[in-house]
Amino acid sequence: MAEPLNATFFAFRKREKSGVLTQAAIGFAIGMIAISVAYFAAFASSWMPLINWYGGMMNAAASGDPSAMDAVGFPPALGMLVLGSFVWMFALFVLFAAFEAACLRWMIRGESGGGLLGLSFGADTWRVYSGYWLWFLLYMGFSMVMGIIFGVIIGGMAFGMAAGSGDGSGAMGALAIVPIIYIVQYGLMIFFGVRLAPANASSIARKKFAFFDAWKVTSGRFWPLLGSFALWYVIYIGITLVFYGVMFATVMTSVLPMLSQMGSSPEDFVGAEAQIMQAYVQAFTQPSAWAVMGVLYFLITIVGVVFYIACFGINARAAQAALEEGKITQAASA
Repeated sequence: MAEPLNATFFAFRKREKSGVLTQAAIGFAIGMIAISVAYFAAFASSWMPLINWYGGMMNAAASGDPSAMDAVGFPPALGMLVLGSFVWMFALFVLFAAFEAACLRWMIRGESGGGLLGLSFGADTWRVYSGYWLWFLLYMGFSMVMGIIFGVIIGGMAFGMAAGSGDGSGAMGALAIVPIIYIVQYGLMIFFGVRLAPANASSIARKKFAFFDAWKVTSGRFWPLLGSFALWYVIYIGITLVFYGVMFATVMTSVLPMLSQMGSSPEDFVGAEAQIMQAYVQAFTQPSAWAVMGVLYFLITIVGVVFYIACFGINARAAQAALEEGKITQAASA
């Protein structure tokens, strides 16, 4: 019988050397701030026209005049902003790969140091970054295949029922199975997600790109891993919902009078909704709103980093156990 994983809080166990994960987290935070500041500074002149354009769209929507929507136009700076966003995201994902690699390297192999506050951009980082791309490709492929399969199932059922009944009940019957389809789809995503979750940890453990060795790592460990991940997701979602609720309430303070004056007719609701969105955009021009949002975003970021480290720890423990049990071995050239 396999040894119990006890992986839920593995990242936070006391080790011979303390502060390694904290150091890596600080390095990640500093790098993320530096990259984000550089991005927003580089495109500082593009943000205000974009906000004004969005505000104009809200005004046009509130007026209900189609010609006003056409007159708003399209912000010319949006193209460069989108292009810069791709560069920004690439830098952030590489940084995050370095952070994950540093955490996994310490928890699995007991190796620390190198680079900025423990973050390095060596082979381990690029193995992890390559894993992100493979995750993305697998997700896209899975979504396409499931979309085709379920599209054929729903279409076939609708056609068969309609041909048998001669009315629109076929389409209604096909729509009735949509919830079942979503349950199957997300059930499969959870299953394969857990079975492949230690993919990057497997690469760090083996000192080579070994994404699909995660299937060996999680053999016989599905339910303990699912339970560990589920617990941390509940904790993370619960805390972040509270913070986002406070953030939303702070920004929406200026539109509370509109909510109290909202009528019961559909026309009143549509008009009030547009005004609320307009006021929401305008609230971002207030320094006090930005200050509150900045503090709350900082707290959300801390919670997110703790959540990521906890998940890294779950995967690290699974890979470590697989090494101990001989399911995987380090590369001969390592």
